[in-house]
Amino acid sequence: MNIKLATTTLWLSLLGVTPHAFAHDWYVIPAGAMGCGDCHVNPGGGGVVKDGVLNAAHKYPGDPIKGLYAFLHTDIAPLLKPINNQWDVTVGELGLAIPFRVDDFNRDTFTIKGTFSPVVTNTTISALSTNAGLPSRNLKWTPTAAQANLTYTLSAYVQENSLGRSLKSNKVSVTIHVWPARTSATKNVQQFALQDAKWAVNTLTLSGLMTFKPTVTAAQRTASLSALSMSLKSNLGKVMEGGAAVKLAPNKLGVWTQTFIVTDAQVPCVIKASYEGLNAMRTVKLAPSATCLK
Repeated sequence: MNIKLATTTLWLSLLGVTPHAFAHDWYVIPAGAMGCGDCHVNPGGGGVVKDGVLNAAHKYPGDPIKGLYAFLHTDIAPLLKPINNQWDVTVGELGLAIPFRVDDFNRDTFTIKGTFSPVVTNTTISALSTNAGLPSRNLKWTPTAAQANLTYTLSAYVQENSLGRSLKSNKVSVTIHVWPARTSATKNVQQFALQDAKWAVNTLTLSGLMTFKPTVTAAQRTASLSALSMSLKSNLGKVMEGGAAVKLAPNKLGVWTQTFIVTDAQVPCVIKASYEGLNAMRTVKLAPSATCLK
């Protein structure tokens, strides 16, 4: 290999200019990289480089490989991406699956560590998968009837378990509401979720997800949407004015949104929603604590 040419193409690569193919072998192997994606935003190489790469290459004048090697082999703690802080699960229905997405520069393997309060022992961890471009494992839990009507707190983090690596990520905490088995006459709906509740300028906006069971026909789906209503109450059971019975109109993906005109004295502090016997609860963001419905 022509060393002068390879050095030139390396610097072109670092500057975001498409280099000669020789550059690949020149820096990947000596720098101990796993591939182009270790230094470039584009996994195939070329284009923009990741934060810190240019500084690393300049750290030792005349020896960019030394700087890149040190940069690539410095252990950086994994970052656990944000997840929803409130979850709902109903006994006898689909279990809970909380995704733990990890952003780790070093591409280490990881283990989920967490504690439940009250203590929970019947959880499992899924196999490694990819979620939104990041490695992910799901914490799965199917609660029993004895765990119904309880609220659980989960505090969790991930820890590296690659050879010689043991750094921990940031912690996340979530609240899980366990609802009793539903007793509704029909059970066509497979999933009902209240994903967000926010109040501002006398307007309460609720959004969520509602999906039917795979066995439900198009005709049954239409009939169900026409017959079913979502009921809304405050945490202590007060019915929200204008929100006692609301028809949902989800899109093809099951996503729905509803808005309500309510004053600061009418908006619940915490809202409970029920749809075909499935329940969900969310704290209403920005609800005035002094006047909202308890």
